[in-house]
Amino acid sequence: MNAIQLVTGLLGIALVGAPAAAQTCDPRYPACIEVYTIDGSHIDCSFTTIT
Repeated sequence: MNAIQLVTGLLGIALVGAPAAAQTCDPRYPACIEVYTIDGSHIDCSFTTIT
């Protein structure tokens, strides 16, 4: 049982310590969002970044 706990703990540490890649946007394309209003919804692509 201790071996299973050790392996599980080491796997958890490895997954937490792994670097995560940030989402990037291609500057050639706009960042779009769906906008909800009283009249319904539409896609607005007037943004240049998602942040």
